[in-house]
This record gives sequence, structure tokens and C-alpha cells, in this order.
Amino acid sequence: MEAMISQISLSQSPKEIKRREEIGRLAGEMEALFIHQLLKVMREQVEKEREEKGFGQGIHQGLFDLELARELALKKGIGLKEIIERQLLQANLNAKPSEDRDDLSNGRPSQMSQGGKLR
Repeated sequence: MEAMISQISLSQSPKEIKRREEIGRLAGEMEALFIHQLLKVMREQVEKEREEKGFGQGIHQGLFDLELARELALKKGIGLKEIIERQLLQANLNAKPSEDRDDLSNGRPSQMSQGGKLR
């Protein structure tokens, strides 16, 4: 198995390896944002029942939830990273050669259709 993985790695150019790493990083960030949103909504539901709230408590809880979401995504996550990564890699492979795919974080919607869905 390890020999097969190293053969796959050897057959990829440094540019392809960098692109895959960038896709993995972006997928991890997307998973962290999703987890953060889940935590935020859950905390809002709990806070509705509690009325006592200090001045900085909302800010502190928001920052705590954001960091907790990042840590959860970095550890094992909820499996969303792998799904996003697979979709982005597939979209990247299916992209036309003329499209600029070097910088995935450039903010250009080259791989996105209208409505925010992958082509």
C-alpha cells in the first residue's frame, strides 16, 4: 500500500502536489466554518433560556466557539473535509486546461457556477 502511495506521489508534479495541499487546507477551513456555525446556533438556543449575560460574554463565547471549531476540524473533524476535498479535486480535474487553476484562494469564481454550486 505504501509503495502505491509513493508511486502516486512520484507521478505528480510539484505544482499538482501544491494544488492538492491547498485544496486540503481550504476544505479543512470550510469544515471548521461549518462546525463553528453549528456551535453558534446551538449556543444561541441555550442562551435563549438563560437571560443573564455579561458585557463581554458574547464576544468571549464567539471566539471560544471559533477556536473550538478549528480544533475539532484539525483533529478528526466530522468527515466534511474529505467530502469537500473530493469534490474540489474532481472539479479541479474536470476544469478546462485554459482556466487558471494555480491559485485556489484567489477569490475568482472560476470553478463556481452562479448560485455557488460547483460545475
